[in-house]
Amino acid sequence: MLFLPVFALAQESPKATKAQKKADDKKQEQAMNEKKAEIEGRKMHKAIQTKEVRKRMKQSAKEADRWNTGRRKFFIARWFEKKK
Repeated sequence: MLFLPVFALAQESPKATKAQKKADDKKQEQAMNEKKAEIEGRKMHKAIQTKEVRKRMKQSAKEADRWNTGRRKFFIARWFEKKK
């Protein structure tokens, strides 16, 4: 039998990990900024509505929450989910 030695590096170069970390930080910061912008947009949208419309929006949100809580997943999703 012939065994060929396989050399694997235990660690990657430090530059690659620093660059990867920098890219991950940038991506995380961008996601946070997008989330903040969405929240501000929702606040602005609500602020420009009249009092009656805001009240109607609040009622419909409550009704949607009541209808959607406790609902089962889509049947195909239930077929393929991992059993516990």
